[in-house]
Amino acid sequence: MHIVLATDDNFVQHCTVAILSILQHNKAVHFHILTEGLSQENSDYMSGLVDSTDSQLTIHVVPSDIVHYFPMSSLASNHISLATYYRLFITSLLPAEINKVIYLDCDMVIRGSLDELWNVDLSEYALGAVYQFFEWSDHNDCWNRLQIPREAGYFNAGCLLMNLDYLRRVNFQQLAVDYIHANQKRIISHDQDVLNALFHDQTKALDCRWNYLSLFLSDRLKPSDFPERCHYVEEKREPGFEPVIIHFVSKPKPWHYGCKNPYVSEYYHYLRQTKWRDFQPYFSWKVYMTNVLIPSVKLFVKRLDFLGITDKRHLKQVRKQYME
Repeated sequence: MHIVLATDDNFVQHCTVAILSILQHNKAVHFHILTEGLSQENSDYMSGLVDSTDSQLTIHVVPSDIVHYFPMSSLASNHISLATYYRLFITSLLPAEINKVIYLDCDMVIRGSLDELWNVDLSEYALGAVYQFFEWSDHNDCWNRLQIPREAGYFNAGCLLMNLDYLRRVNFQQLAVDYIHANQKRIISHDQDVLNALFHDQTKALDCRWNYLSLFLSDRLKPSDFPERCHYVEEKREPGFEPVIIHFVSKPKPWHYGCKNPYVSEYYHYLRQTKWRDFQPYFSWKVYMTNVLIPSVKLFVKRLDFLGITDKRHLKQVRKQYME
């Protein structure tokens, strides 16, 4: 099983937690770390953790100038760095004999075996992914902005099952770079936008347990909130349902003060097994305002906004960016 993660020294703590949680439940994993550069201390530390098991870790260095001209929209989440674009270069960074990988963001905890995900038949698809709900995509004008049919849906790229044979066959890396060059102003959600624009009709819908986003914690979700092929609401209602991959996709994250995600303790379970075992989220009024208070007020206002004024204002901002 080949698993790819992308990190730098700023995110290596969280990448290490993800790796440890994978090792707890899976054997004989080959980890591939994409980075522009890690300190020798952090590289050696991660390698040492993995080398003490039956798994292995390889670090792949992305050329330092390869992503620096890629767009980082002011309308996007501000915790995301240019490292998110590294996955666009997987086909050239990994050996040609590797024909499939699981790509994972680092803000995740894995709670079980990934064998079933790894064995999903992807022969007719470029990717396998879990989809966002329509409201999120409507809010970001994904359909007009990326020229995607609404019924196709918009997937989250935090967990991807990637068919590298397929992607190499269509020269994915060049397609992605060309798309970015031609559509700089249309890109808000970074490489996730690129992947959706290129492969919205060549992506297999995965069960939500393989990328359990914060949105799935809500009891308000309805089947009609998702594309017809995504049976997430029904899946959550099945007896014994347990998410396998927890994705701390929105702020506050476990390492921020005020995180209320019910799975936050699982992040700290693995963190306590690392050299960051003494880490505690510190309180800062500025950070607390940004991560907790302001989002809570915005959500409260939105629920009272029966005329959709806040959504219309945001949509106007989005369209101004890509229509200028």
